[in-house]
Amino acid sequence: MTSIDLIKGEYSPQEAGELVMSMVDSQINFHSLESLRSYVQFGKPDLESELRVQELKASREQLLALIQKAKDNSSLRIEAAFRFSIDVKDQPEEHIQKLGIATCAVA
Repeated sequence: MTSIDLIKGEYSPQEAGELVMSMVDSQINFHSLESLRSYVQFGKPDLESELRVQELKASREQLLALIQKAKDNSSLRIEAAFRFSIDVKDQPEEHIQKLGIATCAVA
């Protein structure tokens, strides 16, 4: 698994709000569009995306409450990292080798 630090530092309540809310709002928009695409293509919304939108909205409210607790003379320390792993599914052997993933032969 690879981890990449995305956010790391101290921010004023206003800066923290702008930074965090823009990320959460972007995710809400992404999942809303995924659900809309599913509705347009298949006649039904993407239930996983719909659920994720609700989870993100709840997280957004929690974050807003936390940021509002910070006073004007306070700062918020924020650390956020993305963690990536590659799940190889039915890929040709050549593609797997390019990724540098070890495989074993089954006899």
